[in-house]
Amino acid sequence: MKTVLNFSHPLSHAAVERLKEMVGSDLEIHEIAMHFDLSKPLEPQIQAAIHKAGVAKVSPDYIVPPGLSPAAIVVSRIYPAAKIVRLSAHGTPPQWLPAEIF
Repeated sequence: MKTVLNFSHPLSHAAVERLKEMVGSDLEIHEIAMHFDLSKPLEPQIQAAIHKAGVAKVSPDYIVPPGLSPAAIVVSRIYPAAKIVRLSAHGTPPQWLPAEIF
């Protein structure tokens, strides 16, 4: 089983199924709610969200970064060994699905 920390919007059933196909494994997904106050430093906000979600000691195999680019950089520095899942919009209204892993 692979562990995923999702810092983006909650993953739909279709997104989870697609990600399972991409990684070839069942997934343990932890949703981390992110709401940024852009007048304050990002890293302490991200660290607080990680602790609040109870995943401070989790070593993820994959992360779905937040959409805010500077926050995505901070998350990738916190978890340098994790692979990053990029989501992309499909259809109307858009449904966010995994597009690639790097």
